[in-house]
Amino acid sequence: PPSPPPLPPFTPATQLVETVDQLRERLKDAEGLCTDRPGASSGIAWFDGEGDGCDEYSSYNRCDKHGSTDFNGEGRAKVHCCVCGGGDNRAPSANVSLQLQRDALFRLGGSE
Repeated sequence: PPSPPPLPPFTPATQLVETVDQLRERLKDAEGLCTDRPGASSGIAWFDGEGDGCDEYSSYNRCDKHGSTDFNGEGRAKVHCCVCGGGDNRAPSANVSLQLQRDALFRLGGSE
């Protein structure tokens, strides 16, 4: 009989959890599961007082540098912007959950 395929390299549980979390974030954006919250006082698209909105916070590490500050009463980017880990999230659809399971299983070297 043919020899079995080699075992995949050991992945510590902490690395697996980070991998699954990263997959969730990627699929959340791809599936449109996250919606930026409107500004706290204006009710329109969130901005930081200088005219920069959530899209601008996705570059130059702005979420880490400035995302915890409420510059103008509109709230913090880390609460209002999906790119900063905020926004409103809906539960993933069954298809997304299944894809997450498949991706995690694939990364472990298993099969369905």
